Amino acid sequence: MERAGWSDAIGSDQAALLRRAYAPSVPDAPLEEVPRFIAPMLATGGLAPIGVAWAMEVKWDGIRAQLRYDAGGVCLRSRPGRNCTAEFPELAELHDTLAGRNVILDGELVSLSADGKPDFAALRSRLAGRSRRAHGSHAGQIALMAFDLLHLDGRAVRHLPYWRRRELLAELELDGPVCRAPRHFVGDGEALLTATAEQGLEGVVAKRLDAPYAEGRRNNSWVKQKHRRRERFAVTGWRERDGALPEFFLARRVGKELAPAGTASLGLDPERREQLLSGLAERELKPLRRRRGVHWALPEIEVLADVHGRPDDPVRDGVLRDIGLPGAAGSPPSSTVEGFAARAAKSAWWRRGGRRRAEGPVAIRIASRSTPRSVAGLRLARWIAPSPAGG
Repeated sequence: MERAGWSDAIGSDQAALLRRAYAPSVPDAPLEEVPRFIAPMLATGGLAPIGVAWAMEVKWDGIRAQLRYDAGGVCLRSRPGRNCTAEFPELAELHDTLAGRNVILDGELVSLSADGKPDFAALRSRLAGRSRRAHGSHAGQIALMAFDLLHLDGRAVRHLPYWRRRELLAELELDGPVCRAPRHFVGDGEALLTATAEQGLEGVVAKRLDAPYAEGRRNNSWVKQKHRRRERFAVTGWRERDGALPEFFLARRVGKELAPAGTASLGLDPERREQLLSGLAERELKPLRRRRGVHWALPEIEVLADVHGRPDDPVRDGVLRDIGLPGAAGSPPSSTVEGFAARAAKSAWWRRGGRRRAEGPVAIRIASRSTPRSVAGLRLARWIAPSPAGG
């Protein structure tokens, strides 16, 4: 039986020709032991191709993951191959669906909020271990969105074309709360692009119907297109990196205060990047305790960046577009900087003996040049330091 939407898009006769040309039966696929890990195929960025030779999938906002199921049970690995099975015990529920099978699934691990949309901030907290107690309540529903099948019952299927692998994946009937095989679309690319943008999803991935799975390689058979919006951020510091561009710490304006938002490094040309670094250096704070390569600064400089995700999501893969120096239109008012300082002083945290304790309120105004920068820098740096999951 042809998959709904696939043969309709290209015609049953053409579908039959493709089946005969590209798809050996699974029993003819090479025998292999269940691999411990398969280096994932990667997509290139760009405009997603649309046409009958391409399938279109939703791009889920989570982390790339590979799930192996065999006689030993479920094993989940991250994109680099790290075993993270213990961090997501709910995936053990797959035993009821896959009992007796040997499979390797490629997909995206997400945390679904109450409205059914991915919430990367919740997933990041889960990875950092901060929502372990909240599991099962407000921590979000963990689910693997499986979009490819790499091994099936002792047979390597990675050489098969994408459309055939998707047929085999559909036959596994993965439609439970912790693992799903979301639908792919052929011939409806424009509609999916519009729908994902309207619903605030990350984007789409276009995949050639006849493409085999290219292990550990990035090629043009998979093309990802992200929906981006432009947002203004205050820059609170930067991190030097050997052999790479500096990484800038960003914060969002929330009323008269600023809240940590993530980091970004790409986008600015060399001249604008040096302007930004020079401006930050003039406003650098001197914390009592230094982290190697990390510098904090008064949040008086703003940047425009293209980002994706929800308005309050952590910035990932942000692209810096422009900078605004103090005094320019749109630069942060002094009241915002002062409010940020007061918030930083009251919200500083530190770890002692494995327990998390809060400092008492300290009245400081880092917008004032008379404030000792070593004191202000200590409190500010502790408040806006990146979380463990954010690097």
